[in-house]
Amino acid sequence: MKKRIISILLCCSAILALTACGGKDNTKSETQAPETTAETTSETEAVSNDKDLPDGDYSEMGEGSAYIACAGGTSENGNVPVIYSEKDQVLIQIGLNSTDFNGAALSFIYIDGMEVAKEQLADSQISLDLQDAQLETGIHKVEVVQYTDDDPAAGMITYKTMAYEIKEK
Repeated sequence: MKKRIISILLCCSAILALTACGGKDNTKSETQAPETTAETTSETEAVSNDKDLPDGDYSEMGEGSAYIACAGGTSENGNVPVIYSEKDQVLIQIGLNSTDFNGAALSFIYIDGMEVAKEQLADSQISLDLQDAQLETGIHKVEVVQYTDDDPAAGMITYKTMAYEIKEK
């Protein structure tokens, strides 16, 4: 009897985990990734002056690829998926998918320069919680970084960037 209850709970947990990013498909538009502009930079800088990942002219490097996925699409091929949010929205989850990452190195995940997670990514799918400033209207930058010896003070060995846009409903 206990095995049956445990297996039912596991099935329910798996179903919830797989549908957590689902929901109403209110976001059908995608826009192409904008070139870095002063407006985008000033929006990002306005979020916080004390960033965990200092502003810099970083370029994509390292093994593998990563993209974010949400109801508005994916960031593959430079797209910027649009997420519609209400003013009183507290939390939205998006997916982060990675392929061919170095699983031996810890991946540091930043949104608008602020560290939001540390994950061991390889061929992985994880959820990121967007809240507070990450839900403000505008374009937000997601960066995945791996460092030598998992030390942010050391050099970067992997850097991947993508973006999402928040619009009001």
